[in-house]
Amino acid sequence: MNDRETERKRRRDMKRVRVDAARDMRDVQRLDSAFIVPNSEIQLSEGGIVADRDEFGVYAELIFRNLSDEALKSLKLRFDFYYYQNIPYLSTYFEYSGKDITFGKIKNGEKEIKKPYSRTEIKNGETFGEGVYIPMPESPYTRLGIYICGLAFCSGRALECEISLCGKGIAFSELDEVTKRILKGQKQFIRNEAVFPTKNVPQFSENGWLCCCGYKNRADSDACEKCLRGRDLQRSLISEPALIEQKQALASQPTAVLYHDKSRFAQNKYLQNRADREKRENEIKRSQENLRRQEEEKRKRESHWLKRSFVVYCVFVGMFFLIVLFCALVDGGRDSENFWWMFHRIAEGDKSLFEFFGFGD
Repeated sequence: MNDRETERKRRRDMKRVRVDAARDMRDVQRLDSAFIVPNSEIQLSEGGIVADRDEFGVYAELIFRNLSDEALKSLKLRFDFYYYQNIPYLSTYFEYSGKDITFGKIKNGEKEIKKPYSRTEIKNGETFGEGVYIPMPESPYTRLGIYICGLAFCSGRALECEISLCGKGIAFSELDEVTKRILKGQKQFIRNEAVFPTKNVPQFSENGWLCCCGYKNRADSDACEKCLRGRDLQRSLISEPALIEQKQALASQPTAVLYHDKSRFAQNKYLQNRADREKRENEIKRSQENLRRQEEEKRKRESHWLKRSFVVYCVFVGMFFLIVLFCALVDGGRDSENFWWMFHRIAEGDKSLFEFFGFGD
């Protein structure tokens, strides 16, 4: 590729970047990114399916973070589309690279890097992919598979892999009540709950670790870069194995039945004999009967009011037509021609009837 072709390609890429920056997007579906992708140095921070409000196109927007010690040169993705089958009917590819200007917005933590389109690499700890919209097919699909199929680093190391980005983490809302109680009982995390609430159970791997606030950190980070919670403290207190161990220890205690036995909250715990239970059942039946009777009376009142309104309306309409007929007989006299001429003008909506009836000048 000569210099002229390279310049044309860059102009086309910059035009695409400007068009994407001007799009008005809305969220269609957010992808679950609260998990650590195993055996991957590039982690998915967040992402989802978005749609253009003006052109009605559907796109995928994925944001990645480089947790490798090396600078990333390119990342290749594969999208598999399924329609009620285990074999994809369509597969598409997309590559993030500096030469194609597809890195999008580049951030180091919360700080955005200026002039990201001149960057040809992603350094350690930086995020990329925001503002890059990958076109999705118009044909319907029931399941979407996203895979990392190629990595290239600036050091010359290249990997051909098959890493799925369709995992699922353990959200805090999905935990049982006992585990939530254990998690909320850790005083080390209460002070940060107001600003950075617990969203998921933390996960750890050799390439990085997921904090309970949902932020993905490098493997050598002793504390979360977002909420400052300690890595080792989370591993020992609220990781999945630690929570299972604490739950088992709690269940072995004699008072553990209070966490599971909900019979103490029953409404009939003081009804010890049959007479009390029957009395309570009769009271409930009387209450239901009174409620039905009140609803029936209300319905009858509404029906009676509608009937009276209809009768009054009919009376007024009848009086109006009688008055019109009387005026016609008085002013029209025996002249049948004038009589029918008056009704013809009324049918046509003539507004000068006052002159016909003698009320004009």
